[in-house]
Amino acid sequence: MKQTIDEVAKILMYTGPSMSELISSSVKENKEIDITKQDGSTYLSISFETAYSTKVNDIYVYNCDNELIKQEIEINNKVTVIFDKFKEASELLQTHKKSKLIAS
Repeated sequence: MKQTIDEVAKILMYTGPSMSELISSSVKENKEIDITKQDGSTYLSISFETAYSTKVNDIYVYNCDNELIKQEIEINNKVTVIFDKFKEASELLQTHKKSKLIAS
């Protein structure tokens, strides 16, 4: 149980790359940046094209404390979640709960 709690705490305390770091590197690489605020969260969207005109949109979601809570990538209009802080923490707890039930 302690190991699970440590893993969950590590995930919940993860702050991710700062918005200023991402913006700075994106400007240097001539990528398009869009920042919006919605429901207490800040969405940083970094768009660019790769080979064969493939459009890529990196979406970072930050909470009010500027901690990364979710990252998604959109390629050819298909969205894939890279990181979701609360979903990953919840899944760890659910897995632990299920393994504890099986062991009983």
